[in-house]
Amino acid sequence: RKPFVVSPKADLSFNAGQINQANTDYAVSASSLELMGHLKYRMLSSNFSPYILAGPNYRIPLANRNNDAVPTNSDVAIDVGVGLDIPLIGFKMSPELRYSYGLTNITNSDAFSEKKQKKRN
Repeated sequence: RKPFVVSPKADLSFNAGQINQANTDYAVSASSLELMGHLKYRMLSSNFSPYILAGPNYRIPLANRNNDAVPTNSDVAIDVGVGLDIPLIGFKMSPELRYSYGLTNITNSDAFSEKKQKKRN
């Protein structure tokens, strides 16, 4: 078994996010599609193996039904995390904890300005 593996993934993500500016909270669009290309390092050569991962993540925001939420732009992030490969009958389950550090400004400045004006009035 090779210790390094490229692990491409696509996730549908539902998060609860907020932006705080000038002591006012604004909800952000929470649903997104994430496309990742992680490099995974397996710590053991057996099927049941812990691993660490790192790599790029491209986040595409999806339509949100919450009209109070500030729409967001797509984002590029760097992910780091840990996980565990658990072999089961017919498939492998891999729970993981992952941290994403966004590299771009996700707020849509025009829509964010409109939300700020509505909150002030």
